Formats: sequence, C-alpha cells, structure tokens
Amino acid sequence: MTKSRMLFKQAADKARQLGSRDLLVRSALGAGHMGAGAGPGIVDDELVILLEEAIAVLGETESVERALLTGRLAVDLYWSQRRTEAIELGKQAVEMARRLGDSEALLTTLAYRDWMLWGPENLEQRLAVSSEIIRLAEKTNRSLLLRGREARLSALLEMGEIHEVDAEIAAVENLARHTQAAEGYLARFKTMRALMRGELEEAERWLALTKDIAQRRQDASMLLGYTGQYGHLLTERGKAEQLLPALAGASAEIAELPVVRMAVGYVYAISGRTIQARTELEYLAVDEFSKVPRDWNWLGTIAHLALISVGVGDSDRAISLRRLIEPYAGRSVTLGWGEVFYNAVSFYLGVLSTFLNEFDRAQREFEAAIRFDRRIGAGPALARAQAEYARMLLRWGRSPNETAGLIADARGAATEFGMSSLIDEIDEIENSKPISNEREKHPDEEAISRATETSG
Repeated sequence: MTKSRMLFKQAADKARQLGSRDLLVRSALGAGHMGAGAGPGIVDDELVILLEEAIAVLGETESVERALLTGRLAVDLYWSQRRTEAIELGKQAVEMARRLGDSEALLTTLAYRDWMLWGPENLEQRLAVSSEIIRLAEKTNRSLLLRGREARLSALLEMGEIHEVDAEIAAVENLARHTQAAEGYLARFKTMRALMRGELEEAERWLALTKDIAQRRQDASMLLGYTGQYGHLLTERGKAEQLLPALAGASAEIAELPVVRMAVGYVYAISGRTIQARTELEYLAVDEFSKVPRDWNWLGTIAHLALISVGVGDSDRAISLRRLIEPYAGRSVTLGWGEVFYNAVSFYLGVLSTFLNEFDRAQREFEAAIRFDRRIGAGPALARAQAEYARMLLRWGRSPNETAGLIADARGAATEFGMSSLIDEIDEIENSKPISNEREKHPDEEAISRATETSG
C-alpha cells in the first residue's frame, strides 16, 4: 500500500469515529484516486469496503461523487469473483456522469470503463473510446491524457498501424517534457519499439529506466509490464530460464492472472521441460480456455498457449487454440498496454497449421505473417516467420536448396540482432526431416518461388 493511500484510509477511520459523512466520502475518493488498484490480479479488500461504505452513505441520489466512487469500485471488483457486477457498475458510472453533464467525471469513468472492457472483440470501439478520452483530457487532465494515449497506442499496435503508433509515442514524449508521470509510459513504449526493431541493447537501456521508475513509485502494474518486456528480451537472447524464479513467485502471488501462468509454461516449453509445460497448459485449458479472461492480455496469452501446445505435442489443444485465434488474423499479437509486440496472428496460425500437417493452409498463413512483419518493420518477428516458414516447407518435403533464401535471411537477421535463441532454432530447422516425399502434396512450384522472393 502506498503512503498516500494509507493516509486516506486513516482519514476514513477518523471519519467513522466522528460520524462525518463528508470526510468519509472525501477519504474514499482520495484513496480511490491513488493508482489503479493494488496491482493486476490483486483485490484490495479494504478499499472495496471503504468505497461501498461511501456509496451507501451517499444514498440513491445521483451525484458526481457517486459516479466517481461507483466507477472506482468497478475497477477494484474487476479482479474478484464479482467481475460481471464490476462491468455493470462501470457502465452505470459512465451513464451517470453523462446525465450529470460533468466532463471531468465523464472522463474519469470513461477511463475506468475502457480499462475493464478491453478485449479482442471490440477493437474499433476501443480506438473510438480512447480517442474520446484524449479529446476530453487534452486541456484539463494530463494523467488521463496519458491513459488515453496508452489505450489508443495499444489499439493501433494491435492493428499494425505502426506510423500512428510512433505518432502516439511522440505525443507522450512531448508530455514527458512537462510532467514526470509520462516518464514511465515513455520508457515502456521506447522499450517496445526497440524490441520490435531488434535493437536489444537500446531496449535494455530503456528497461533499466522503467525498472527504476516502477520501484521508486511502488507501481505493481509497471513492474509486471517490466517483467514481460524483460522476459521477451531474455527470450530473444536465449536466456528465458533466468526469468523463471520471478515468474514462479508472481504466479503463486497472483493466482488469478493467467498471463503469468502462461509465461511460466512458455519458458518451460522452450526450455524442453515438457512435463512442467503441459501442467501449465492443462491448468489453463479447462472449459476451452475459459480461465483466460478476454481482456488486454487475452490474445497474447492464447497465442503463446498455442506455441506451448505445439511444444508439448498436444494436437487437441492446438486445434482448440487455432479456432480461438483465427478470427483475429490480420492483427498483431501483443501483451499489456503496448508493452510487447510478438508477431502477427498469422504467424501463430502458421505454426499451428504446420504442427497439424495442414501445409497448404500454413503456407498462406506464413506468407501473410511475412507481409505483415515487413510492412511494420518488425525485424525479429520477420526473421522468426521466415524460419518457421522454412521449417514447414522442409517438413513438407522441399529440398534445402529451395528454402535456402528463407534460412539465409532469417540467420542473417538473427545474427545482426543478437537473437541467439533463433540461431539455435535455425540450426534445428536445417536438420529437420520431411513428413512426406509425395510430390503431389507439395505446394506448386510457382507459389513457392513467389513466396521465397517475397520473404527476401
């Protein structure tokens, strides 16, 4: 608990002793204003009690205070077993603020609701709401202006609109000249872009700044985002296992956060610890992966579970996971609020289709991934797509000569970027065995030639 929030809770205790309705409401508003909860996956029960108590004191009459407290309560209930109620409360808070005509209350409740409703299905709506937040906050509220820019950037990154992503980063950089609050956002976004371009040393410098800011502010959400970015950096360098102690601790502490369980399973899978990876996959696979909430981490979590299913050889799970992510072909796979770009959704579909021996389909998906990665300048992702495309073709019976261009381009990029993990995978790919040598099952010569030229 931060020092500021502790002081507000002490003020609430004093209000109860004095029987002061106004002081209790002000204390609840102040405590609720301090950050976005105890941290991802953690319910601050004391704050929930205080917020509910203050709302009850206000009665049924609509007011700005009631709208703000209701919106904030919705945020804190989001990680509890009362998530459905939380989403309804968030809606009520926005509607109340609109009826009252209070622009600041509307801005705050919109930001709360946008955070809770973030999921894979409503990309266009998310973009529209984040743009409204920016418009309302432009002249009055730098804190929520940052939140709006973060949300807009995240949606644009998922859409692959990289020039607009960079415009949002430039806007945040401008804000950072005037407010310290923007420094954490800027460091996180700069890290993301450096990782996308394969500038791993540059990413490491920004990560050090992110960690320093997060620790200084005792910001649990920022620390979790840092862990995700640092984990991606370590994975590219072939050192993912170094992250296991931190991930295992976080998984035990935040049991309601499937993205952490997924990350543990993924590190196990790429480290060859199949039994442990399968355990994590099975834990999250219950009822067709319904344990994974459809929030801002859903697509990234499901995509990486797909890689785990391939790693442990689970074709049933692979089929289920492909069915879940195929509606989102054409998008990026990301985690968090613009924290990490991994690859195009089509890349994961290609890996799954290869595993399921559906090579015609895999060819189309890898070609789409290569076009996507090239368009947005995602060098490491492009190299991985080229390598996995070559793996698929070799398994399908193509000769090494016919995939040499893909392999050479992937190896060259991996060497340039310092992606030792990918270099090891390329070595493995070159030694892979075909599944079939039946000539009629090969893709047509013209398509393969065209795809190889495109990837080059």
